[in-house]
Amino acid sequence: MVDSDKVICNGVNVDLDTLLDMRFAFLYRLHPQMADELVVSRDYIKRKKDNYGIIPERMFNAIYEKRSDKKLISEATPTSIASAILPQLLFNKRAAMLGSGDNDIMVLYINTYPYVLTEDEAHDISAYYKHIYRLAGNNGEPIDIIDVVIVSHSNAEITPALLNKLNVDIFIKYDIMRWLGYHIGMYNITDTPIRHVLAYAPAIATGSIASSSITYEMYAEVLPKLYEHMITLLFIDGGYFSSAMLLSIATLTPAEIDKIYAELDNSIANPGT
Repeated sequence: MVDSDKVICNGVNVDLDTLLDMRFAFLYRLHPQMADELVVSRDYIKRKKDNYGIIPERMFNAIYEKRSDKKLISEATPTSIASAILPQLLFNKRAAMLGSGDNDIMVLYINTYPYVLTEDEAHDISAYYKHIYRLAGNNGEPIDIIDVVIVSHSNAEITPALLNKLNVDIFIKYDIMRWLGYHIGMYNITDTPIRHVLAYAPAIATGSIASSSITYEMYAEVLPKLYEHMITLLFIDGGYFSSAMLLSIATLTPAEIDKIYAELDNSIANPGT
């Protein structure tokens, strides 16, 4: 938890599903052979939509949105957002804060929705990410640069008012367009002024803000408000939202990948060697 006597200067909000490649873990459950083929062919890393082999995008999203089994957390591997992008963002943010004489406390809000965690499970996740995002101090001793707070919010619950309350200025979300579409349709974007927020999302079509419930008049009124309210959308390569391990495999040649699989098969067959 955040110490009550500390001033929270900056907040970063990110889904657990963005820190861990839960989509691939889920896909592997649905069709292991196809998941392997998507890795070898690089189609998973290079995807521009969430359609996977014989599973169309609409079907996958409909099934994925109903996920609830928290065992997926242990089956998923860290994304490049978790291992590369977020550490750099936190480092840059801290440097800017210290340079301006600001308080050096940052808060990383990890949204674990829709998984229902026990208090111990939430504590373990919080402690893990607080530990891995430490920095080395002047004497070489690790120093904590963030407080980690576990939250559970659906897209509907992540309102502009909530982002303001949490003092979020970096928002990392896989399905940012779906979130934005909901709050445009509800007029939440225009009803609540929002502080300057940088929203990072993958350059993957993960839903559209265009729907039958959102009229042209809504767009005409709302879209200028994004600039007035300082919501900046930054789309980055979708590969960063995938498993860092799969991303490294995707840079190998098919022969190199076959060699890795052969070595894994051998280690499984001969665990003592």
